[in-house]
Amino acid sequence: MLYFWKSPYRMVRLHDEANPENPLGPYGETDFYLFDMLLRKFDIEEEKTIAELGSGRGRLCFWLSMVRKQAKVYGVEQHPTMVERADRVRKKFGIENVHFIEAAWQHLSFSDVDVAYLYVPVESDEELFELGEKMRSLQSGTQIITIGWWFGEVMPDRFELENRMRVRFDWGTTEAYLQRIV
Repeated sequence: MLYFWKSPYRMVRLHDEANPENPLGPYGETDFYLFDMLLRKFDIEEEKTIAELGSGRGRLCFWLSMVRKQAKVYGVEQHPTMVERADRVRKKFGIENVHFIEAAWQHLSFSDVDVAYLYVPVESDEELFELGEKMRSLQSGTQIITIGWWFGEVMPDRFELENRMRVRFDWGTTEAYLQRIV
């Protein structure tokens, strides 16, 4: 019921209005069907551990756990209410392989993550470079799925492009990239 009574889009908007010095930015969710297509095209096996960086209310994390049966799923989100609600749902249904972390993902290190999913709008090469630097906290060899851009555009010596796929969101069409930290 928690998902029905409060829109995550409204939650982020209210947070950003109350905290203009530290906004969370635009909120969006990835469609399950689209994400399943990405995982199949990029040959991501079910036994892989996946981290969704910017997990919002955790819908994709729950889907990964229950439908894809991923070994372990991390949902990292800065919005405390979304993390608290997602964790409450996780506990209520006894979902053991999903873990929600309230933090800016850029400050975390995941030694057991095989694949990270990051859907963040990037508006400049400088922004892309900063994100790429922050992704270095993940282990070498970790695969990263991004939407609309890949880190190798500004750091070709640090990120290797493994695959790409044309994808369609409600807002339009773009590329999804599978890359690996070198």
